[in-house]
Amino acid sequence: FALAASFVGPVLPFLPAMAENVGFEFEGPTSIGKSSLMRSIASVWGPPTDLLGTWDTTAAGLETSMSTCDGTLFILDEASRAKKVLTQELVLKLADGKSKVRYGNPAGHAMRYCFFSTSNLSLDRATVTTQSERDAMMVRMPSIPARRSEHGILDQLGKGSRSAGEDIAKFTRRVERNY
Repeated sequence: FALAASFVGPVLPFLPAMAENVGFEFEGPTSIGKSSLMRSIASVWGPPTDLLGTWDTTAAGLETSMSTCDGTLFILDEASRAKKVLTQELVLKLADGKSKVRYGNPAGHAMRYCFFSTSNLSLDRATVTTQSERDAMMVRMPSIPARRSEHGILDQLGKGSRSAGEDIAKFTRRVERNY
């Protein structure tokens, strides 16, 4: 699903009925491969290390990052780094895709992309306090559970592998080398 959704960005301008950008959060226990999954989908658009953003930002900082992803994919890894008071504002800004009106740019700039996030605890549960706030977050960025299984996020181990960690490390090296 994540790999297929990473190709949505270029199609969004042709879907006028979709007023907002599409976003998804992969949430689950630590060390099961969520960040590795993000690196793999980032590799669709370039070097994964250059394309993974952080939640440790301000609204203005987020706008700058958003503008570099117009028409592609936007990834924010490790939502636990988000400032609780800003999280809902940042999710709404990601979904809206518009820059703030500024001198010389009175209309703002509309950006279209598919966005992803990872977290150990769903952002709507970790940061919002009312049901209406929670609903607003979930409509714009539904949470997809990434549950720990015998092999982390992998269904099975590769031939000759001893652990999911070994397979994920191999996979990550290949993705970063062959994006």
